Amino acid sequence: MTNIAKFIWRAEQNAETNYTLFHRSFELTGRAATFELHLFADSRYRLWMNDQVIGYGPARFHASRPEFDSYDLVEHLQAGSNRIVVEVCDVRDTNFQIDINPGGFIAWGGGAGIDLSTPGEWVCRKSDARSATAPLYSFALPRTEILNLKKLEAEFFGDEWEPPTVMADPVWAEPTPRSVPMLPFNVVSFSKGKAGALADDELVCGFHCQFDPPQNGVKTWISVACTLNSSAEQTIELALFWGRNWLNGKPLKMEADQRFGNRESVQVTLKPGVNVLYSEIECCLESWGYQIGIPKQAGIELRALPGLEERLLVSDEMDAVDCPSKHNLVPFTQDGLRELSILKPFRNGWDSQFPARENGWAKPLTKFEPVDLSNGYTFPLESTGKAALVMDYNTVYTGHPVIEVECGEDTTLDISYSETLRLCGLSDSYRCHHAVNSTDRYFVTAGRHAIEVFPERGGRYLQITAESTGTVRLEKAVVRLTTQSPERVVPLEDAPENYKKIVKLCERTLLAGYAECFTDSPWREQGMYLGDHYVQYLAMRGLCADEKVIHRSLRLYADCRLKNGLLPAVCPGTYQNALCDFVLIWILLLEEWAIRSGDMSGLEELWPEVEKTLDAEGFIRQGTLLGGEKMFLCWGVLIPARGNGGISAALSALYAGALDAAARMALMLGKAERASQLAAERAALQRDYAAAFWNHSLNAVAPVTEAGDARNLYSCHVNILALLYNLVPNDHKSALLERIEADLRAQLVDPGAAELFDNHVETYFLFYTFRLLAREGRHALIEDVIDVLYGLMIDWDEPTLWENYCTGLIGIESRCHGWSAAPLVYFSEELLGVKHPDLRHPERIAIRPASGKLTACSGVYPHAKGDIRISWKVEGGSFRLDISVPSGVEVVDAGPGLPFANFDTQVTLNNKTY
Repeated sequence: MTNIAKFIWRAEQNAETNYTLFHRSFELTGRAATFELHLFADSRYRLWMNDQVIGYGPARFHASRPEFDSYDLVEHLQAGSNRIVVEVCDVRDTNFQIDINPGGFIAWGGGAGIDLSTPGEWVCRKSDARSATAPLYSFALPRTEILNLKKLEAEFFGDEWEPPTVMADPVWAEPTPRSVPMLPFNVVSFSKGKAGALADDELVCGFHCQFDPPQNGVKTWISVACTLNSSAEQTIELALFWGRNWLNGKPLKMEADQRFGNRESVQVTLKPGVNVLYSEIECCLESWGYQIGIPKQAGIELRALPGLEERLLVSDEMDAVDCPSKHNLVPFTQDGLRELSILKPFRNGWDSQFPARENGWAKPLTKFEPVDLSNGYTFPLESTGKAALVMDYNTVYTGHPVIEVECGEDTTLDISYSETLRLCGLSDSYRCHHAVNSTDRYFVTAGRHAIEVFPERGGRYLQITAESTGTVRLEKAVVRLTTQSPERVVPLEDAPENYKKIVKLCERTLLAGYAECFTDSPWREQGMYLGDHYVQYLAMRGLCADEKVIHRSLRLYADCRLKNGLLPAVCPGTYQNALCDFVLIWILLLEEWAIRSGDMSGLEELWPEVEKTLDAEGFIRQGTLLGGEKMFLCWGVLIPARGNGGISAALSALYAGALDAAARMALMLGKAERASQLAAERAALQRDYAAAFWNHSLNAVAPVTEAGDARNLYSCHVNILALLYNLVPNDHKSALLERIEADLRAQLVDPGAAELFDNHVETYFLFYTFRLLAREGRHALIEDVIDVLYGLMIDWDEPTLWENYCTGLIGIESRCHGWSAAPLVYFSEELLGVKHPDLRHPERIAIRPASGKLTACSGVYPHAKGDIRISWKVEGGSFRLDISVPSGVEVVDAGPGLPFANFDTQVTLNNKTY
């Protein structure tokens, strides 16, 4: 980085999410031999060169270690005038990707005598083309995009630019070069879809509102009311969003309407004249709202009050105890509405739109029909002025959707994203999760327009909804991917077909969240979760030998360490909380990376972070045992087993594993004395664990030490961890292992019977389960679990892995979660048998294949020095193993795994038989 460039911004900083445009124009008389741009921006940037988008960034970062991106601009330049525009979004919303810092931008580079250093000749302006109060996309992703494209174009090409302000005390360290490759931004297209006109038989009215995040579980309430003027007595179906509702003072008993997202309905009888509808809404998240739907054919006039233009009366936010219903003040006449002073006429407008809720209640006019998009598509707007097109990517994308449209009149275009569809064929906005507002909205004028969604979006389906009085023709629909696609091996070549399909499930899931880090749930979260990384990394190592991404992630978690010494569960972002089990998993993950990479200098750099993690004051300690305020590994299975706030068997088991890993890493670094200390602490924990957690009435490990109901709960997950880390008394190990096997086999008999919180073993937890069972030689059970539980996803024709099979079977929750990729780890470590016995030398490997059901298998394991090919076969009582390794790889141990231990063995290594 040059010494000339400085961090710049507009003269003012904003407390809310905002956008700033930075512009630099220059003249070229001929072709430049070299021309580079280096830049960094907080929070996110989009780079335009001569009115074409050429990149996004930066990679996720902490202010103490920002990384700049570099672009070769030569191919994008032209003789004469050239212009660079950098759109910078300064994110201030709740999110799981970005820390909240001041907005800032820095750039340098150039060529042909042009200097691009900031401030230089750069100018800037605030962009107001987006709604500043658009709904948050989800609990984990920032605000949706509601964009007036005409206004943005006017800002891009207008004259109201001003010199930027140099930032006096920037919060960022000096940016360093990007430590992982730049993303290729590959473009993928949609060639087919299903489409049709949308019905216009319902008057839908609602709004979005923004609140401060709920504190300590205490949520805000609002009151909403309106009048329904009916010309006669009639019975209609009234649709409402969740809440307490009254009609003419009488409470309504609503029922969930499964056809739509976040909708309840009830049959009501309206009296002639004015009817009063009153609602009280609990606002569960920062982005919340209200919606009402009434049939148009009923001829009802919906107004806040008779004679007013506004349709709704809305209160300010209040505590639950202040709701009028708590004081017998529910209004049942229009006079009562007028007397309830907290209610004010609400004028719906630019800042109160809720596109996702509106689309969640849309329905087709007729059945959607398949359409070919190879030559574009004209939306059928003649009937109702509104139509939708739904496209299936057939796997999961993460990136920036790009559409090109030709519009005859002013048009509203909504772009929606989902992992599933409603029965009617439209995007499933809310059934999978009640708080994912997965729709962006764009206002365009007549003419041809290219719309590129600025925020990253993910999903399987992409829906475009057009509303216009004129014609709307789609010319192109693509996604500019923000994921890497590294060279990969085929892990299993000769193997059962269902295993090959499961490999593809794992591969597609991992690649959907593989960029500068691993992320999970591209549709609703895109979170860099610490616990998920453990499985994602080991699964990806079965596909490719890249170590840069995981090294960067390990360092980023450490950079984001919390004040109490714990590591955040997800980083960067506003979720400044630890999941204590994830904190210890960081140490387990670090060891796995160090063993496979052999990067001792990188391990030495991160060793102080191991010590900080083990000593973190954020843990609750009782002698050698640990507890914590929050845990995750028993989420959705048995909540009391998480031991939140107390001494936990699961957390103490992971602590034992972390101490083991830390001791081995200390030896790797030549820290023998420290290794001995860690081993001694681990031995003390071993002695204390059984006394603290073994429950003789359960004949199992109890989740917690404290007396009470949780003490007497049996948890599959907890006991698997206790067995995995060798903490169960020797005289109970065998019986407990048999119990675990019986539990798993019972699950396989009727997997559809599993429900949240019923104490089963979930797919996201199978990595730990498989590691335990493989060590104990129970490979047949592992393969039965894989056949049944992952066979469900194959039977459902899913492209990616469910986080939970119990929710996957009912079509809800995340359907693309990489930490469910345990089979891919098993295939590499057991079916192919690749192990790393030498802690300091990853080039020295052991190969001992194992299986409970297969008699032959072949595949490839990726190594930094080249691919390792493995093939084995069992015939009668003999085991034949054929291995091919590249130069520089040494096989220090080869033979049959545990199930084949007593077989006659023949090993062929690089065509030489032993």
